[in-house]
Amino acid sequence: MLRKDYIMRQFEEFGIVIGAILGLKRNKEWEKFELEIEKAVKQFTSLELAELKNLSLEAFEKIIQSSPQLKPDQIKALADLLYEQSFAEQEKNNNSQTTDLLQKSLMLYKIYKGELTSNQFNLETHYRIELITKILNLPNQL
Repeated sequence: MLRKDYIMRQFEEFGIVIGAILGLKRNKEWEKFELEIEKAVKQFTSLELAELKNLSLEAFEKIIQSSPQLKPDQIKALADLLYEQSFAEQEKNNNSQTTDLLQKSLMLYKIYKGELTSNQFNLETHYRIELITKILNLPNQL
């Protein structure tokens, strides 16, 4: 019961944070947007966004796979945050970083999806995987 309460609090806290991030995105307050994402990555995963952004996709995957402390809900939160960060990079016309963040978030969504049981299907994750795959496969879009 305590574990369930803790997870519910984490989801509630993440919902508040992601709401604030999306508000900053809507208002195009990109500096504050990026700072909030940076803080959220640290808060929910204990990882550093700057370090994650600088890793190759292969090195990133190794870190994620070798981090047993990352629970599925943290992997999903990190995927959401990297996906959102890609919009800030796109706004700066940093196409290579945008693509890199989308690839990393796609990898995380797939890991998260693989952790779910058949009773835990997550429609948002399913659609996000489809959307990112389409974006990455568009010719000359990024």
